[in-house]
Amino acid sequence: LPAMAASDGYIPAIEYLRLAPDDQRSPQQALESGDWQILNEQTPNFGYTRDQVWLRFPITRPQTTNLLEITYPHLDRIDFYLLRDGEIQLSYQTGDRMLFSERPVEHPHFLFPFQLEAGHDYRILLRIDTDGAMQVPLRLWNNRSFFEKTSVESQVHALYYGILITAICFNLFVFL
Repeated sequence: LPAMAASDGYIPAIEYLRLAPDDQRSPQQALESGDWQILNEQTPNFGYTRDQVWLRFPITRPQTTNLLEITYPHLDRIDFYLLRDGEIQLSYQTGDRMLFSERPVEHPHFLFPFQLEAGHDYRILLRIDTDGAMQVPLRLWNNRSFFEKTSVESQVHALYYGILITAICFNLFVFL
């Protein structure tokens, strides 16, 4: 599947590797496996499984991409690896079983910031392990575009809750 555009964020073409929960492969061993399959969906969804899933995808817009967002907050463990020319340049470990303050960016979604240099081939490798539903809705962003989008969402939420509080106060005033 080609990368899907949506404003300034995009969903890359993804490959996956599904392994038994007790398989202890290193990132390099996972990359070298011949069992990678192309994901035919925009959003990886493996249902309820105890398997670990590895995802890999290229960064097709390196000049404007510097943030990965995973919007499903119930993943127990996520290992993030940024590969530059096949070598691990950056890694993060997070998940809902870790402290919120240990996330790379303190945000309700999982956010992974990174910096790219021109002239290199970049890929992202993710190892995901969870006891619940294995859904991994992800999107690559430019920092500015992402935070502009979340700013608008925050304003809409503020308006909604403002109207809700006004309605509650009005009803309390009328009926008490």
